[in-house]
Amino acid sequence: MKLRLKLLGSLRAFLPAGAGFNTTTLDLTPATTLGMALQSLSIPQQSTYLVLLNGELIPDTAYPDTVLQEGDELTLFPPIKGG
Repeated sequence: MKLRLKLLGSLRAFLPAGAGFNTTTLDLTPATTLGMALQSLSIPQQSTYLVLLNGELIPDTAYPDTVLQEGDELTLFPPIKGG
């Protein structure tokens, strides 16, 4: 099962070699949950602030129960900094 992964801001450092500017394709097994997919990325949990699935904000309490589907788009945002 393939889905599109977008990593924004400082999270782009976690993209695999050969990925686009901020996008790559993940190849996952069917019935993979959002929580399982995030663990497989090896991104420290504190580095991810917001997670959108197909443009919809997913609360972290829903990660274990949210089953991903073929063609989904997962977008991760880092914590927002500024001054």
